[in-house]
Amino acid sequence: MLNLLKKIPAHFRRVRNASRLGIRFHRRASFQIPSRIQLNSKFLDIYSNRDHGARIDFLMCLIEDGYGLEDLKLKPSNILDIGANQGFFALAARGFFPNATLHCYEPNLRILPVLEKNADVSRSVIFREAVGGMEGTVFLEESGDSNQSRTNHSAHGIPVPQVSLQTAVERLGGRVDLAKIDCEGAEWEMLENPEPWQSIRELRMEYHLLDQYDYAEIVHRLKTLGFRIFKHFPEGEWGTIWATSSDHFP
Repeated sequence: MLNLLKKIPAHFRRVRNASRLGIRFHRRASFQIPSRIQLNSKFLDIYSNRDHGARIDFLMCLIEDGYGLEDLKLKPSNILDIGANQGFFALAARGFFPNATLHCYEPNLRILPVLEKNADVSRSVIFREAVGGMEGTVFLEESGDSNQSRTNHSAHGIPVPQVSLQTAVERLGGRVDLAKIDCEGAEWEMLENPEPWQSIRELRMEYHLLDQYDYAEIVHRLKTLGFRIFKHFPEGEWGTIWATSSDHFP
């Protein structure tokens, strides 16, 4: 009974969010990515490679608001999207924040044509690069759905350019109102340099427990950087954190 009581409001939130996009939602299991959505009072064509990962990302970003965009107290003027994939987060962000500057980073050449089309719809700037701890070249491993690709330094995979988190922050003027990070493990490399994190106000991050890392470590790292975690959704070997450092901003 308790699980049912939790599921009912979640279902109605999905129905409401879908209605805002001009589409219908019945059941998560049968949902399919639409070809058009309503964004800022206009119906616009959107694009997808329609694999399972794309469907999950669309549900999370646009139907379930899994990054808490509706709950943001201050409207962001600029937004950094690391691991943009097919551009669904940027579409969701544009719906809530029509005047924000959006920078999207994605190194996967296979899905860039889809991202480019959706970026035209969301009016986002695309950087065809990975983001990590330092500048250089990394190697993209693809296994399964498009949202599962990850980078490494071991020359296994397709070589792609990488910039540092510091560079990504500087391209937005040295201060980021909202950063969404989902880069399949590269977040740990970024966490080694504390400087760029001091310029991020709101953080929505999917983390991945690789090698020796655990839940306690990601929480400790973010708190050390000055973030206050107010929502944490652990899911086995990965999880999502909503955090803020707004107490440290003027």
